[in-house]
Amino acid sequence: MQLALDYFSIDRVIMMGIATAISTEFTPGDIAVPARWYFHDESVYVNPDLDPENNGECVLTDYYEKSLASFLERRKQDPHSPVYENFGFIHPE
Repeated sequence: MQLALDYFSIDRVIMMGIATAISTEFTPGDIAVPARWYFHDESVYVNPDLDPENNGECVLTDYYEKSLASFLERRKQDPHSPVYENFGFIHPE
């Protein structure tokens, strides 16, 4: 998908999935329009901070630190937004 966006003039992307994974009420071919949309499978891979005084914290990039603030704001506005735990250097926000 990223290559297509990089090389072609694409105005819109339609994502399709299997609605039957959500509920047994759906059958293949049904159209489900959700009340909320969330992304998934997006993670930031951060580097460990090698300074022993920082107790194994990670070095966060500027864009990720700014994004964290927007994620917190999103959670205030939408209590249903997902909250993922970090897994070592993998931050799945």
